[in-house]
Amino acid sequence: MTAPSAVALALQTKIDDLKVAIENKSENVLRIVEDILSVIKENGIESVPDVSIVPCVELVLLLRWTSNDVVASVANVLAEVAKSAAGRERLATLQPPIAQQLVNLLQQKSSDLSVSGNLAVVTQVCRALGNMCYESELGQACVLDAEGLEVLLSVLERAIILGNDVPGARTLRSVIIGFLLNLTISQPDKHQKLVSLGGIGLLCKVLELDCQTEDGCNTTNHTMVILGYLIDQVSSSETVLTEKVCQTLVQVLVTFSASSAEICESVLELLQNHAEDDGVKQSLAQHGLCQLLIGLVEKHRPLIEEADDETRHLFKLATDLIVIILNEDTSMAMLYGDGKGEVYKNMLQWVKTDNTDLQTTGVLALGNFARCDPHCMKMVESGVHEHFLLLLKKHNGQEDDIRLQHALLSALRNLAIPTINKPVILKAGALDVLTPMINICTLTVAFKLLATLRMLVDGQDQAAEELGQNSQLLRKLVEYSAADCHAGVQAEASRLLAWIIKNSRSKDVGAAVVQCSALSPLVSMLCSEHAVMRNEALLALTLVSSTNLPIAEQSLADSKVCAKVADLLTQHGTSMEKPMLCNALALLGELVLSDTLAKDLAQSGVHESLTGLATRKDISDLDELVSKLSTALKTS
Repeated sequence: MTAPSAVALALQTKIDDLKVAIENKSENVLRIVEDILSVIKENGIESVPDVSIVPCVELVLLLRWTSNDVVASVANVLAEVAKSAAGRERLATLQPPIAQQLVNLLQQKSSDLSVSGNLAVVTQVCRALGNMCYESELGQACVLDAEGLEVLLSVLERAIILGNDVPGARTLRSVIIGFLLNLTISQPDKHQKLVSLGGIGLLCKVLELDCQTEDGCNTTNHTMVILGYLIDQVSSSETVLTEKVCQTLVQVLVTFSASSAEICESVLELLQNHAEDDGVKQSLAQHGLCQLLIGLVEKHRPLIEEADDETRHLFKLATDLIVIILNEDTSMAMLYGDGKGEVYKNMLQWVKTDNTDLQTTGVLALGNFARCDPHCMKMVESGVHEHFLLLLKKHNGQEDDIRLQHALLSALRNLAIPTINKPVILKAGALDVLTPMINICTLTVAFKLLATLRMLVDGQDQAAEELGQNSQLLRKLVEYSAADCHAGVQAEASRLLAWIIKNSRSKDVGAAVVQCSALSPLVSMLCSEHAVMRNEALLALTLVSSTNLPIAEQSLADSKVCAKVADLLTQHGTSMEKPMLCNALALLGELVLSDTLAKDLAQSGVHESLTGLATRKDISDLDELVSKLSTALKTS
């Protein structure tokens, strides 16, 4: 048999002394307990081969001692014992259950924390219970079975009332939060209960008290971890992230931005995950989060290139959050500040840097600022579009950053929406920069590229004609219109074709479209689920047919245009808006001029579809046109 260690012998001697002192009700009880505590602290609980000798009957009985000093010291001993896995197991299996005794003691002593010694007892009991729960499902179960969660929250509420002026109050809160973390982090089934008991509100109050100085670092860190998994249980972040809470979280970042990357990460992740609510975005904007994040990014910017993964992650969280906040209209307008806002100006500067991540954030942010016409017009007036085009010219290759390309094209599209901006952007050389990208960009970038080109040609006949006579572009649009792997690209390619034809109204463009086999995508558009696209196709096909029917005839026939028009009228003739119906009839009026197409129309049942229009009372002024078309089809 192995001889007992010196530490074990010393502890056993002290415990024997304690038995005698208790029997004699000696004044030495406190001193002996403190001696036991000293032996454990000096050597560490791991140095005790058999931890069962420490939580003995005598120590447990002392939890009922009349002296708060003794009770606090005993709880301190138990807390030290629970620092080891063996100690936690020993405490969790004691009979009668020690967890129940400690929870009862916690409830009793916390009822009046102003009584001398009660605060110290509560602090040490929370330490003991918290350590019992650390990575121990058995310990957690014991505490939960003893209704420890409910009692702990009531203690936390009282500890919050103490504020920061009462000596020991800050330490007590720190211990309580550590206990709560150990108790609930691996008990997901208890998270909803913790929410229903008002846990989130209490945690936010703790943050308010402990986020003012770096002394509250541990408490704040643990509180953020708990908040992170509790808020996920709430269906709407609006009820949790109130303006006051948002203000507190911003203050947390202010206090700990230089000292705790872990806290910063917790705050930023929580905000990013739950900032989908517009009210949250507004609160964060109002309390200066964007300015704070910009300041932090600028402070660490020289180190970013050589930063570790954690720092880069923080950098991305910060920059992404700026863009998210600007997604909301009120926040965006507030931070734009009529073009004089600090955030707006900083985003302009980021676009001009040589850091791709900052450039991307700046462009995304400016794209959000460009979500209303007055902003767009002022931005183009000040030359923002020129910076975008210059940057895109440098990054328009297949090997360049897709995020930046996507952001630049999105922002340019927004700027191109106001009619007054289109010629200015075109004059700056937009087509020279954008058109070459058609052959080298990925599908996701192509989607934005096509949408941007479509917006630029709207009402701009020269630009539309330039694109419409670019056979390489037209062939690529035909290719994209068949891109089944990306519905957005497919739709945008077809729409751009239609808009080029509509805005150029050029016979030469129509001829180029026919020569590049670009009529088929337009005919397919007639079957689109979107009425606006069906109408665009009708108008484009009518324009081409009216100017280039002889050379377009075969291509139209091969594309089954007659059958598609017949189906369109059959399915939507009685419900489509009158302007769209006029376009459909206009197309029929052009198609019927071709003997080949007229026969196809007759065979496709268009006559019956036209007859069905008689039920519409709002198109009596079109009766003569419908009658002429019906007659023409009968004689073909």
